[in-house]
Amino acid sequence: MLKGNKPLELRIHRRHRAVLYASDPAFLDAVLADERGWRPLPLEPMTMLVFRHESLMEFSRESFTFIAQRKRGKAP
Repeated sequence: MLKGNKPLELRIHRRHRAVLYASDPAFLDAVLADERGWRPLPLEPMTMLVFRHESLMEFSRESFTFIAQRKRGKAP
């Protein structure tokens, strides 16, 4: 999962072993209003989360650099 320069909000649930995400935190707040156990998963811009299906809670955070490339068929 990558977070570039656009907002991305994440929520994680240990028991369900699930991560939810949306670009609008109000959407997640509304959807999860009556649900217990969901916690925010802070993520800085230009960060990648690496999850292992064997253990969702043992994820790693890695920074990355986005390098814009020209579109195919376009002159420089």
